[in-house]
Amino acid sequence: MPTKTFKANINSPAGIVVGDEVARIHGSKQNYLMCDALGTYLSGPMSFLSQTQNIRMAGLWTMNNAYNLMIPSTLGTPQAVLNVDPPIKTLENIMKGAAQMAALYGMLVAIG
Repeated sequence: MPTKTFKANINSPAGIVVGDEVARIHGSKQNYLMCDALGTYLSGPMSFLSQTQNIRMAGLWTMNNAYNLMIPSTLGTPQAVLNVDPPIKTLENIMKGAAQMAALYGMLVAIG
């Protein structure tokens, strides 16, 4: 399988490797992002530069606010780690756009 490798210099551990069925971004031998037919892999320490409620998992779940997780989860005060948060706002924007497109199509049909 032919691949292309992009590096700042030949001795640099960091680089980008692109092939027919794989793409890898290396920071070092231990830190990389790889996408292939089997999935997406992240290796190494991670930082998310977002608030916890903005981290979405499987499209439906968001992380609970970190301040709420400071209260211990007990039988009397259970604390969920994930919240069900369907992307209603995204669907609302899609429907608004679809309504505008339908109105524009209606005007074009009426004119022509």
